[in-house]
Amino acid sequence: MDPLTDLQLEEYCFLHLALNDLWEAESAFDLAIQYPQLSQSLVPAGVVAYARPFEKCRGEWRSWNLSTKMVLKDGRVLHQQIVDFRNRFFAHTDLKAVKPGLIHLPQSLSDEGAFLPSVGYRTVNCQAVLGDGEAIRALLQDVRARVSARKNELRSRPPFRQRPLIVGEELSRRGQSDGA
Repeated sequence: MDPLTDLQLEEYCFLHLALNDLWEAESAFDLAIQYPQLSQSLVPAGVVAYARPFEKCRGEWRSWNLSTKMVLKDGRVLHQQIVDFRNRFFAHTDLKAVKPGLIHLPQSLSDEGAFLPSVGYRTVNCQAVLGDGEAIRALLQDVRARVSARKNELRSRPPFRQRPLIVGEELSRRGQSDGA
């Protein structure tokens, strides 16, 4: 069997980082269940960490992201809910979801009076996001198992290269010296 190509080695590195994100998400969700008073901080961290590997990650050779095929059909509704929460509340400002209003400050409080946005997105009920903690835990364990299987498939290719992945400026210098 042929050694890993640079593209496959980059995929291996991406999968390793994706597994770290999934562990981070599981830890945040577990702690949020164990300590509900901290859920306003822990749930957004878990949501963002879970969704991160499903979003575009730029590599040296191509862009990477986990496919939703990594999620069993039974878990896809929950998966999409978590990704939607990330996109609507925690990673971006979705005005339709946030439903901002304006508060008018009278002239007595400022030189000209002012309108300030009144936004309640920080008051997302993070306990509701958790819903059934066991379902989130099962989803994470299943996705992690599938990512691990692909990573191990790449790792099993003999010989697993012992050299580091060449990235960025070093790759450019190497290309210039090889081509000159």
